[in-house]
Amino acid sequence: MLLTLPPATQSGRTIRLKGQGMPRFKGEGTGDLYVRVRVVLPTDLSDEAKKAAKRFLDLVDQPDPRS
Repeated sequence: MLLTLPPATQSGRTIRLKGQGMPRFKGEGTGDLYVRVRVVLPTDLSDEAKKAAKRFLDLVDQPDPRS
């Protein structure tokens, strides 16, 4: 299954996929599937990738997560 995430989705968010879960026990239809988003960042970036990430971060307005 391929899932397209909404823009600005944060790690830890839970998304409900209505009617895409397990079949209901002694019932009709299927239940809901809950997906928890887990963002994993790469650890070994090339110098070119690090520069691209730095340029990207300079362009976006990031709120301070500690405030």
